[in-house]
Amino acid sequence: MNANDGASDRDLIRARIERIIIESDRIAITLREPELEADLSDAESAPTRLTELTIPYAPKLISRKGVVHAPINQGTIDSETREALLKAIARSCGWMETILSGKAASFDDIAANEGLAERHVRRLAVLAFLSPKVVRAIADGTAPSGVTVSSLTLALPHAWADQERLLCLS
Repeated sequence: MNANDGASDRDLIRARIERIIIESDRIAITLREPELEADLSDAESAPTRLTELTIPYAPKLISRKGVVHAPINQGTIDSETREALLKAIARSCGWMETILSGKAASFDDIAANEGLAERHVRRLAVLAFLSPKVVRAIADGTAPSGVTVSSLTLALPHAWADQERLLCLS
């Protein structure tokens, strides 16, 4: 009969692994191995030998504009965020139409008419210039989960191709 019969996986792992060290280029696992001459029925009191197993490791990180980001959840946008984004995009398109048609002379006029701060209107106005592909991904619910009104208005590139690359749509 084996000494490990009836032991849980967690118990077996704790009994056999001394430590695990994750470094930038490898994972080092130090294993406890009982000496062959020892009685295997009493593994805790048996003399052990430590063996190190090294596994090469290279995490795949997405780099963006000089900053490395940890991998994010690759899910899609949730319905609540999707609705908020679509409303903000529609609102900003309406504001731009108001200015282009001459019904308002500036963002200050729009802010006064809507009871908002001019800074808020100016910040959201960039959403009127989203790539159609980005708007479609938001509308379809296929945009990445990290896309929010704030994330788009704070770091939105001017070129549509750059917007699509930023959101991993190209």
